Amino acid sequence: MTTREDGDRSEKALVRRLPDINYWWPDSNREYRPGRPGCIPTKRSWANYKADFYSAIQKLAWDPESEAPQTRFFAIAGSENTGKTTLLGQLVRLFVDDRFRELLWTLPETDDVEHLARGPRDVRTAWAIDRYHYDPSDADGESSHFVNQLPDLGPNRVLYLPLDADPAFQLRPERQIRDAVAYYEAEVLDGDPAETRHFVFVDDVDVLDDDAGDDGWGELVAELCRDAPARTVVGTATSDDVVERQLYDAERDEMRLDDYEIETILPAKFRDYLQRRYPLFEGANAADGVEMAYHAALDGDASLERDPDTYRVSPSEFTTKVRAAVDHPDELLSALESYESQLDRMYRLVGSGGSDSPRAWIKRALEEYLLLGGYLALALDDDLFERSDEWFRAYLRGDADGEGHTFADDAGSVADDLLGSLHEQAPSLQSIKPRRVRDLSRLYSWVADELETRPFDYDDLLGESGDPGDWILDVDRRTLREKYFATLEELVLVAFSDGYGQKKPRHLRVGLRDVGLGNVLQWRDLDDVTSDRDGVRSKLEYMVAFDHVIRFSYNVNHPLDPNCGVVRYWRDGDDFVEFVPKVRGAPVPIGIDTASDTPVEKIDAVGRFLDRQSADPDAGLHDFVRYEPTVGSPRTGPSGGLSKLSEWLERRVLDALEDAGEVDGLSDLWNASVEALAAIDGLSRADAETVADAIALYDAVSDVRGVGPAKQETLWNPGTDDPTHWTVERLGAATVAEVAALDGFTETTAERVIEAAKHRTERGEDGEYERRIDRLRRGDDGWWNGLREEPDSEYRGSYEAFRWGENDDDPTGGSSGATTHHRIHDGEAQFGLVLTGGNSVERYESPEDEKPVYAVPLWLFLTLA
Repeated sequence: MTTREDGDRSEKALVRRLPDINYWWPDSNREYRPGRPGCIPTKRSWANYKADFYSAIQKLAWDPESEAPQTRFFAIAGSENTGKTTLLGQLVRLFVDDRFRELLWTLPETDDVEHLARGPRDVRTAWAIDRYHYDPSDADGESSHFVNQLPDLGPNRVLYLPLDADPAFQLRPERQIRDAVAYYEAEVLDGDPAETRHFVFVDDVDVLDDDAGDDGWGELVAELCRDAPARTVVGTATSDDVVERQLYDAERDEMRLDDYEIETILPAKFRDYLQRRYPLFEGANAADGVEMAYHAALDGDASLERDPDTYRVSPSEFTTKVRAAVDHPDELLSALESYESQLDRMYRLVGSGGSDSPRAWIKRALEEYLLLGGYLALALDDDLFERSDEWFRAYLRGDADGEGHTFADDAGSVADDLLGSLHEQAPSLQSIKPRRVRDLSRLYSWVADELETRPFDYDDLLGESGDPGDWILDVDRRTLREKYFATLEELVLVAFSDGYGQKKPRHLRVGLRDVGLGNVLQWRDLDDVTSDRDGVRSKLEYMVAFDHVIRFSYNVNHPLDPNCGVVRYWRDGDDFVEFVPKVRGAPVPIGIDTASDTPVEKIDAVGRFLDRQSADPDAGLHDFVRYEPTVGSPRTGPSGGLSKLSEWLERRVLDALEDAGEVDGLSDLWNASVEALAAIDGLSRADAETVADAIALYDAVSDVRGVGPAKQETLWNPGTDDPTHWTVERLGAATVAEVAALDGFTETTAERVIEAAKHRTERGEDGEYERRIDRLRRGDDGWWNGLREEPDSEYRGSYEAFRWGENDDDPTGGSSGATTHHRIHDGEAQFGLVLTGGNSVERYESPEDEKPVYAVPLWLFLTLA
């Protein structure tokens, strides 16, 4: 039998375990215990840190001028096994690792011999520190600010809450989380929580989902931020869309927080794997016993042969030049040639023959990445990368290590975890019914099995005859696209896209976002990749290129740009261009053919795209992307005709509105200003104000549960004892007793209409949808310059508000029920790329307009994308 006291104990599970989970607290007297759920390591080598880490630390900085958090809530989004919890552990280490903290802010000033780097791992630590202090792209940015702020932020400034570590933590989760924060503030934090800077890390916050009250966990996070101005909350969740939906307050039609940021964590990209596989590209050669002073390395002393800056693989110059190439295409060529020169310098320092050149290392790493992908590469134990090349590649071919462990064991475990998590993650995305979730893993397996590199017809999945009995999946075309493939895309398992310029797509192109999982399902090992059995290698190269072109699209475009992550394909007769991302609103055709160093046919296809594509929306080859905000919907006002207000307004007022010929329904009145209404023949200024008040009140209360037409009319015409109409403002300021005294009202219905009136008053004229459209078009304080109806020097695309059903002869009018679609039209393409199997960059030109086409080795593009 469970007593109330026992029940209360179960709701204290999280608080009781806090000292064990947060073992770094000064007075916890605990230590890290590997394998314990919720116990994250903070002493790992810095060698394996992905680029996401250096981006994430920027979100932790305080504004040095306002002395307030720049970001109140930082969400790290991503599917299972992408490294979200690992990233949290790396961030926590900034506060708790005394040795590293000492090095971080003392090394640039010291030449102490005790701080000598005596081996590759030490040199990699110097490289990591170098990134904080001397990254030229962020020399005066948030990272430097945060480093300068770290001395004041010790282990007692961090609270870590792993909600998925124990189901008991999810019993009455809102109460448990509040109790945990209260315990931390009272027992650990060394100051007033309103003034003392601290961080609350909430791992797997979306396991709460519907368990955190009617408002979801978004309101809980918002309250945690509002309760303590000096607090920053960091949370992990399944996807950025999940975070946006949780932070959106539908009743108020606004976000619960203004100062939040979301960073999506993807499986390790090729450059991450390359830097882990061959530490040379991080600033240390694993074959050398390097000894240097940390401070000398950090100073970038040109006399040091092995200064980390000599080797570092940095995409920053490439990204900058790609943006500039929209105006000056040959800027891109200089960036590619610069990186080739860097490889040559590295070869002169460390090369000992062709097989040991940096280029050869990159190519070997690429072969391995074609097998592993990002998920498996991240999951492999650090010790495996300390072995020789021969041993490591034998392991990837199936040989067991000294303890009988094989690559198949690692691969199977990761695939089981990830595909199994589909059944838990998909329902939180609110797109697939629970009973159909298993169809997602079947569809993913189909994509992995086919490895299709060309667009396919929907009938390939839904049956050629159209007979439901022939369908592979018992869904229609729209469901397949907008629910099944869209869910797999949101979980970063597949990517799908339409053809360039196709207004009514009949074909779909699908690719794997991570080849490693597909290889596990097909039982492939390294021999299958290197021998290119059944053309597998070229298909895997295509899939990896597809994934990295999508990443490339995110890297080179502004986060607010609707073209971020959009990658089309183009097919016309025998011409096929595999990838068409957009940069600053202009398309960049990218073909791939790794069977040749100089694939002439592919170069010609890219050239023909450049010659035919146009910025003119009426041209034969043109494309646009349709933008829709993630949350919110257009404000349309109340539905129905004027008859809804037949008992509200005087007959002469209704007649005047009907005779005006400009009012088809209540939504037209809702959009009209008092001045516009007063201009209608037969209406005075007082009449116009009465109409506006009536529409506002009807809009506020018409959908309130339990308040039908009779009660609505009572609010407008309360009776002889109170001849004054209730307005939204008056209703929002009323007491429950005042409204409950009206005919037909109870305290419950009174509370509901008062709350509805308050929401109507607080939300203002524009909702979240309108605010996001306005920010897209007009910019945001210089951070985003906005979109214009004509291309400009900053953005080559153009904006169009397109209305379905609009009268072509009257572009400013049209049906009041027309739906506006926000289109971003492409600018003119300026250059293209072809990814080849060669070793050097070559320049070609399109046949007519002589626009440049650059043939770039695939391994080089993947290293920089």
